[in-house]
Amino acid sequence: MVFLALVFLFFVYPFLKMLNFGVWTEDGFSTTYFEILGETRIQSAIRNTIWIAIFATLINTVLGVFFAWLVAYTDIRGKKLLQILIIMPLIIPSYIVTLSWVEFSRWLPFGNIDLYSLGGIIFVMGISHYTLVYLLSVNVLRRIPLSLEEAVSTSGGSRWHVLFRVTIPLGMTGIIGGMIVAVLSNIENFGVPAFLGIPGNVPVLSTAIYQEVVSYGSDSFARGSILSFVLILITGFIILMQWLMMRRFRSNDELNISHTPRVLLGRGRVWVEILVYGFLVVTSIVPLFALVRTSLSPFYGVDLTFENMTFKNFEYVLFDYNSTASAIQNSFMLAFLAALIGLVISLVIGYAIVRHNKWYHRLNEMFMAIPYSLPGTVLALSLIIFWIQPFPGVRPGVYSTFWILLIAYVARFTILQVRAAVSSFNQIDLSLEQAAISSGAGWFGRWKSIIMPLLTPGLIGGILLVVFTALTELTLSALLWSSGNETIGVVVFSFEQAGYKVYSSAFSVIIIGILLVGGIIYYALTTWIERRTHVDENNHKKRS
Repeated sequence: MVFLALVFLFFVYPFLKMLNFGVWTEDGFSTTYFEILGETRIQSAIRNTIWIAIFATLINTVLGVFFAWLVAYTDIRGKKLLQILIIMPLIIPSYIVTLSWVEFSRWLPFGNIDLYSLGGIIFVMGISHYTLVYLLSVNVLRRIPLSLEEAVSTSGGSRWHVLFRVTIPLGMTGIIGGMIVAVLSNIENFGVPAFLGIPGNVPVLSTAIYQEVVSYGSDSFARGSILSFVLILITGFIILMQWLMMRRFRSNDELNISHTPRVLLGRGRVWVEILVYGFLVVTSIVPLFALVRTSLSPFYGVDLTFENMTFKNFEYVLFDYNSTASAIQNSFMLAFLAALIGLVISLVIGYAIVRHNKWYHRLNEMFMAIPYSLPGTVLALSLIIFWIQPFPGVRPGVYSTFWILLIAYVARFTILQVRAAVSSFNQIDLSLEQAAISSGAGWFGRWKSIIMPLLTPGLIGGILLVVFTALTELTLSALLWSSGNETIGVVVFSFEQAGYKVYSSAFSVIIIGILLVGGIIYYALTTWIERRTHVDENNHKKRS
């Protein structure tokens, strides 16, 4: 119960205080709501946010479901490579994807495309977040019983009948789940509208909150709180719609996953592969080469040739610009410290939920999920308002320091490790612990010999997920950073705002290199764990 109180204090109370800050003043209920919502710019931000949520999510859903069906159902070749290309937009930060598309659009033969517009924002988000729909749909489609589809076919139904009467209805739990995650990501995304919408004068709620807070006006926090409340209302409405829609469909999680192809492409397979791989290469890889091309240019807008190619932009970013080194150091420290703290919390919460399953343990998990479900700008503003003066007369001096960034990262990302820990604990049979107890093993012995070795693969996955996500984070850092506490995302954003596009491109290429090395390490580590687990299982069978 003490732990529950602490979780409420650090994960929930700042959010409630921020809402109260915008609603109530010393004179009672604030009428500023109606004044702000009547402003033309704010109404435009609300409309743009809704249009982005609708049309970007529509693109996400069409692409995500198509690729999920292609991977789950057809005999297309190279599915591992296909999945890597599909997941790439999710691994690379959205602001780097945005920069790469801005540079790529400049080199298109049919003229420069204006991405600094509402349509540009919708397009970039559309090709950035379809991975979310894919990930939540592909295994749901694989679980659909083949016998049901064969029954429709043998009754004279065409492939379209099978698709619309069996596949899509039974896959709606994954499709709807992916759509909701995608629409929430589109609404709360800060990187894409910040890099395209602010210079293009296309306001959305996430950037409007940022601009209100950094204006440092007398009522900037109050105005930001009011806009945050509007954004939360939109988010809450979407979650309510998800709940209502999901009630109509049954989950098929208890069914086995089938990897057997159900649709043979036949002679047209080569053409399908050319079109699919061509689309993914053009949308996921080619824009990155345009980013590299800009990073090697002596000046922005100059055509790159072998004669004028230069590495001075990288030299300046790495060695001459003082904030770069500290930003890389800060981002790594924040990512690893947040993952380490989250690991300790997730072990406690995960074990309590799985082994004891009391109501207050589930409530802990729900409280810890709130900061992750909130838009990043809303969470950042909540922490600012709370930590300036958490309680009357108490000023801990956390605001504008490294520590408020760490608090924000822990609050934001710990739930990812909690979910990973719960999943890992569920896979450990209780009889193993009972056998250890009957053999005289104490608490430390059980954790050392049984629990931690079996938890390691899942925990490492959770740690690396937090590290990779936090390493290039921008939304929280954009509002919480201070001089000397810059992060990787903040430096790229600062270069872009100042018009130093060759420097922002160079630093983005460096970030991609860091992520590539991290991906190789992750692959090698998971491969080693799988081999070690396989060897341990074989040794156990031999002893048996």
